[in-house]
Amino acid sequence: KKKTLTPNWSSLISESLRTFGNNFLLAVNVQAGVTLLIRVLKLLQKNPSALKKFSAIVGEESAKHRVDTLGLALFVGIFSGGFKFIRGAMHKIRDKEDGLNYFVAGTLASLSFFFVKKDRRRGIALYIFARVAQSLYNASKARGWFHFWGSHWQHGDSLLFTLSSAMIMYAYVMRPE
Repeated sequence: KKKTLTPNWSSLISESLRTFGNNFLLAVNVQAGVTLLIRVLKLLQKNPSALKKFSAIVGEESAKHRVDTLGLALFVGIFSGGFKFIRGAMHKIRDKEDGLNYFVAGTLASLSFFFVKKDRRRGIALYIFARVAQSLYNASKARGWFHFWGSHWQHGDSLLFTLSSAMIMYAYVMRPE
């Protein structure tokens, strides 16, 4: 019997919505936690006594971060949930699981990138580019097409990850615009 990704449309929809919800909430909580931590550290540096006031930590001054947080969370949630739904729907409609399903699902899910503010898109795009390059390299290495010097070492792939992340850090520090 042919194995399918999901047994029926209702389970595909519920799994996609669950993926959206989980990743949306994860992105909101991580981003809010980081924003809160940065705010507390800034207050500790400038005026430690201000930490006694709850409004100084989460007041209206940090409201702009809430909009950024929701935009990023919508991107993460819609990308992951939308990808899962489109891939599953194409599998059901075409009755075939191949690279085309993943390509179309990834392309359509990437439209969720427009929820991210314009000034944050470049950094995220650099990060995604580095991960795509690493994924392509790992797939090529697994198929035996080619590999870089050192990638056969025990932690050679970690070295490749470090080098690919270096360009992101360079861009963040030296060219933040």
